Amino acid sequence: MTSFLQKPLWLRILVAMVLGVILGFGIRPDGYLDGLIDGEAWSAALKLTGDAFIRLIRMLSVPLIFVSVAAAVVSIGDLSRLGKSGARIAALYIPSGLLAACLGVGLAMLLQPGAGIDAPAGLSAPPVKPPPTGADILAMFIPANPVKALADGDMLSVIVFAIMLGIGVLGAREAAKPVADVLDGAAHALTKLVTYIMELAPIGAFALMAWAVALMGADALVKLAALIGTVYLG
Repeated sequence: MTSFLQKPLWLRILVAMVLGVILGFGIRPDGYLDGLIDGEAWSAALKLTGDAFIRLIRMLSVPLIFVSVAAAVVSIGDLSRLGKSGARIAALYIPSGLLAACLGVGLAMLLQPGAGIDAPAGLSAPPVKPPPTGADILAMFIPANPVKALADGDMLSVIVFAIMLGIGVLGAREAAKPVADVLDGAAHALTKLVTYIMELAPIGAFALMAWAVALMGADALVKLAALIGTVYLG
């Protein structure tokens, strides 16, 4: 067991997914474990375990992005260098981001990895939101309430506020050095916490895979393979 835990994380996740598939087929109503265990109870427990792992990741995503961006801006060290660095980043990020978005949308429309699968009972697709207006886009860039943006997970607003906070810390110089130290320390602490939580990824992958297979059968595997293939192509 100890030697397995020392294997690369990707290998442990892969093995966990395979084991999850095997268990998932077993706890289906017509599975090989039917009558031996309560399949519904196992499915509920597996879903709870998988959801807990996902919530751990989501819990850290917003604060990690916030402190990492703010600390990165502060690490530049001088406002005069910020403009040059920002221009270089924008020149690289905007074209590559647009290319990635176009490629992703194009592959999704071409391959349609989720087409043909019906949502199980009790699950439904979220409502489709209308495209944002110009005012909505401006509101995304400028948060009226940064704390609310952090609570809602509004990433664009969070990133903009983090950049502005970093600029403020740079402008305040020595007076804001404690804030700079807190941001840097928080970024390191959250990054380390993410590495700890990712050690639980095999458990989360096992639980979610078993639950999905138990709920949707072989269709879940086919559509998951199509989704993974689309992601790698993109």
